Amino acid sequence: MKKQLKRFYMYDRWFEFEKETEDKYIYTSAKRKKGSIIHLEAFKDNKNIDILYLKDKVMIAKLSLENIDTDNIHIHYQEQEPQLITINDNIYVNLILELFTDIEKGRLVSDKVVKVNKKKKLNKMCYLEPDFPINEEIDLHEIEIESDVFDYFLNLIEYIKGYIKSLEFLMEHEDKKINPTRFINKKYKLNIAEELYIYDRSYTFVSKDDRTLFYENHEEGITNLEIKIDPNKYLTSINFIMENHSGITDNKDVFQIIRNELNGVTVRYLNRKKSNLRITGDEFKDYDSAKFRGISVYDSEANKVFDNIEIRAQNDEYVLSSHPVLSNVYIDEYGKTYRVNGQDFSKLDAMSDFAPGIFENVEKTLLKKVD
Repeated sequence: MKKQLKRFYMYDRWFEFEKETEDKYIYTSAKRKKGSIIHLEAFKDNKNIDILYLKDKVMIAKLSLENIDTDNIHIHYQEQEPQLITINDNIYVNLILELFTDIEKGRLVSDKVVKVNKKKKLNKMCYLEPDFPINEEIDLHEIEIESDVFDYFLNLIEYIKGYIKSLEFLMEHEDKKINPTRFINKKYKLNIAEELYIYDRSYTFVSKDDRTLFYENHEEGITNLEIKIDPNKYLTSINFIMENHSGITDNKDVFQIIRNELNGVTVRYLNRKKSNLRITGDEFKDYDSAKFRGISVYDSEANKVFDNIEIRAQNDEYVLSSHPVLSNVYIDEYGKTYRVNGQDFSKLDAMSDFAPGIFENVEKTLLKKVD
């Protein structure tokens, strides 16, 4: 069964699935400036993509990517309407730009070649004759161009070089098949380890009940570890409860690793004690009483398929997702980027990346297959 990707992030913004027509899928970006918007059209038959820049419902420019499912992608940028543009230190309002280049295996294999054309001839009082060739191919290095729209698409092309494989999934993709848990029709016995080494420390076995094994560590404050075992003998979750040095019950961080329906794990973490955080966006803000919670979802191959954090600090609230390309960078729903720093947050966020491996190792240690 095929299912279309509903939302994805590219360069500096989110794109939402808008509609499907007979020959293509159409995505629309969140508005970055009043009156401007970007559409992305993914064609079904020829595996091409058009990225359209519209202002007040008029198409200003288009970037076409041809044959994105091959190793050699041809890129063609063309403007439809003149913009205020500076070329070789002269300002023009009647020129449109066109650009050609190729990407092969994630790198540019041809120089960016630009053509400059006249869209219209203005009144002689304000008309400036270009001092460079018109409607001829010019190496981009041989001409100085300053244009907001053109610069945006040049940056987008650089971004796409590393993102091209992901763009293939905009056409259509198969739902990930969920295989039944590997414990079905297999017998396991519980093997209680007196000591477990997990992430950065050793945990000592304390007690158990019908469904839970309790472990504890007293380094740098108390960390209680609760490991949930299904009666049919398979691991369902690992829960870390991290208290501060005072041992006050309400002042603790919680980190959970839970088996999910993807045959992977879901990570949930939160702080119940207020933490210091620095959030850096257009400017940095320091908070001394921030509360946060995060969730990350991993599939059976330990690929992160979802990542989200919510932060409440003073009168500010942030709902962020991890950047699909840049590490340690988060984005909001409009594509604005942030960095989040803080001792408590960084510790739990770093643990999240190790969660699939932690879960697998604990499972192998505690559950032994019965021949």
